[in-house]
Amino acid sequence: MHYRAEIDGLRAVAVLPVIAFHAGFTLFSGGFAGVDVFFVLSGYLITAILLGALAQDRYSLTDFYIRRARRLLPALTVVVLASVPFAWLWMGPAAFEGFARSLMAVGLFSSNILFWQEGGYFATAAEAKPLLHTWSLAVEEQYYLLFPPLLALLWHRARRHLIVCITLLAVASFALAVLTVGARPEAAFYLAPTRAWELLAGSLAALVARHHPGAPRDGLAAIGLAMILAALLLYDAQTPFPSTWTLLPVAGTVLVIRYAQAGTRTAALLACRPLVGIGLISYSAYLWHQPLFAFARLRSLDAPAPWLMAGLAGAALALAWVTWRFVEQPFRRPGPAPVLRISGGVLAGFIALGLVLPQMDRGLPDGLGPTPQMARDAHPCALHTRVTQDQITTCLTHARARPKVVLIGDSHAMALSAALRRALAGEGIVLISFAHVGCYPIPGTTRVPPARQTGCHSLRAQAWDTLTTLEGTPVLVFARWTLALQGTRFDNGEGGQEHGEAVRMAVTGQGDLADHTRATLEKRAMDHPVTLLGPFPEAGWHVPERLAKMVLFGGGAAPVLSTSLAVQQARSAPARAMMAQLEGRGVTVVPLAPLFCDRQIAGRCVNAYRDKLFYTDDDHPSAHAAGIIARAAVAALRAGQEGRRLAARP
Repeated sequence: MHYRAEIDGLRAVAVLPVIAFHAGFTLFSGGFAGVDVFFVLSGYLITAILLGALAQDRYSLTDFYIRRARRLLPALTVVVLASVPFAWLWMGPAAFEGFARSLMAVGLFSSNILFWQEGGYFATAAEAKPLLHTWSLAVEEQYYLLFPPLLALLWHRARRHLIVCITLLAVASFALAVLTVGARPEAAFYLAPTRAWELLAGSLAALVARHHPGAPRDGLAAIGLAMILAALLLYDAQTPFPSTWTLLPVAGTVLVIRYAQAGTRTAALLACRPLVGIGLISYSAYLWHQPLFAFARLRSLDAPAPWLMAGLAGAALALAWVTWRFVEQPFRRPGPAPVLRISGGVLAGFIALGLVLPQMDRGLPDGLGPTPQMARDAHPCALHTRVTQDQITTCLTHARARPKVVLIGDSHAMALSAALRRALAGEGIVLISFAHVGCYPIPGTTRVPPARQTGCHSLRAQAWDTLTTLEGTPVLVFARWTLALQGTRFDNGEGGQEHGEAVRMAVTGQGDLADHTRATLEKRAMDHPVTLLGPFPEAGWHVPERLAKMVLFGGGAAPVLSTSLAVQQARSAPARAMMAQLEGRGVTVVPLAPLFCDRQIAGRCVNAYRDKLFYTDDDHPSAHAAGIIARAAVAALRAGQEGRRLAARP
C-alpha cells in the first residue's frame, strides 16, 4: 500500500477538534466526531494492508498482531506509566480506585466496557478520568481480534461475495446503533457492536478501491471534507451518537479517502506540511491529551482556566512529538525482539498495577476516608430494577401476617431502602421497596430521552398492582422531584454545575407533569395512606470528590461543605408547590430540606459536616443521610397511623 500524505492530514483534522472538545472549547462542539473519522481511517488502512497480504499469499495473523503491537503499545505504555504518579498524588480514594480499574481494563482490551458501565462520556466525572479515551482503542482492538480472521475466511470461501458480506455486517451494526442509541445511549456510544459499522465503512472503502480504483474527483472530495467539518462544528453533546447523525462524518471520511487523491485541491490542502506533521503524531497526541486535561481538572477545585487548558493542549502536541520521535519510531522498526511476549507482559503489567495499587497505603491525610457508597439492600423484599413475579410472591410470603409499608421510587428510593427497612423493623413492620434508576414513580409518565428506562414501566406497574392487593397498606413515594419537574441539571451558583443531558418527564398523551402527579397521588390516597418524601436538596458538585480535593490540596482535616439554601428553594419551588397542594388531600408530605438546611449553618444546606458526608455523589443521599430521612419517614407514618386511629373513634 503506497503512502498517502493526505491521510495523515485527515488525521490532523480529526485529532485537533478532539483535543479542543476535551479542553472545553466550544468552537468544536462536535469535536468528539473526530474519533469517528479515526474509526473509518483505521478500518480502511487495516483492510488495505490485509487485502494486499491476502492477494500476495503472505497473510499471517501473527505478523498482523506484531505490527499492531509495535504501533500501539509502546506509546500507550509510556502514557499510562506517566499517569500513575499523578493519580497516586492527586486522586481521592474513589477516583483512584476507578483509575486502577481502568488500568486493568486497558490490559484486557475492555476499557470501553468499563466506561460504559461507569456512566456517560459527556458527564463531569468522565472529564476527570485520565484513561477515558482508551475506550476507542478498545473498540479498535476488539475489531482487530475479529475482523482479520473473518476477512481471511471470506477471502478463501466467498471472495465473490466479499463486499456484499461486509456490507451486510455494516448495515446490521448501523441498525443496531440506531435502535440502541435512544433507549441505551451509553451502550451505543461505547460498545463495539454499535461502532463496528464505522470501521467497516473504512473496510468497504478499501475493498471497493481494490476492485475499482476510481479517478480523483475534487468536488466529491471537497464535499466529504465539508461534511466532516460540519459535524465537528455543528454537533454537540446532545447529538445522539452513534446514529444517523454519525453518517455525516463517516460518509465524509469515505469520500475523502476515495476521491481526495494526488492532483486534487483537497488532497493538496490535507497534504500541507503542518497538517501532515500533526497527523504523524496524532496517535501520541490523542494518548497524551486526556491525562493532561483530567489531571488539571483533578488538581483544580473548580474548572481550570481556558488559558491553562490551551497551554495543556499545546503540551499534548509537544509530548506527542517527543513520544513519536523517541518511542513510536524506534519500536516500529522491524527487529528480532519477541514482540508478542513483550506485549503480553506489558498488558499483564497493567492488570497487575490495577490490582496492586488500591491495596497500597498512599498516606492520605486524616479525614479522607473511603467514598461512601449507596447502601445496598439485599432483603427479599428489595424489589429493584428487574423484578419477576416469583420474586414478588417470595416477598409477600415472607411478609405474610406482618404489617407492611411499600416504598416506590427511583434511585433515591434505592439509596433510602436499607435504612428505612432497619427503621421500620424496629416498629415490627416489613418494607416492600420497588425502585428503578431514573424511573419516575408515577404511572402514565415516560422519560425523554428514555435513558436507563429499560424495565421502568414494568416495575412501576408491578409496584402499584402489588399495592392493590395489600388493602390499606401505607405507601411512601420518593424520587428526584426537582429534576423531573425542572428538566434541567442543577447549578448551585458556586462552581457546582451538574453535567449531563437534560431530562424531560412527559405525561402519556398530553398534560402537565405536576397536575398529573397530583391527580394520580390523590386517587391512590383514596385506598392507601400516601406519604410523599422530598425533595432532597441537590448539591451540584460531586460531594465526596470535592471534599477529597479540599483535604488533599488544603492540607487539613475534612472541612464543612455546603450550598445556598436560597438557591435550593428557588430550584425546588415547583416541587414544593406541587406537594403543598397535596397536603390535606389524603397525602402526607415529609419535606427533606429542613433536615439538612439552615441547621448547622444558617442559610446553607450542608453537604458534609466534620466527619459526616450526606451524599454519595451530587444528589443521592449517603447511608448517614438515608438514616436521617428514614427516621423522619417513620415518624410521619407513626403520626399518620395515630391520626387515623383518632379519626376512627366514635
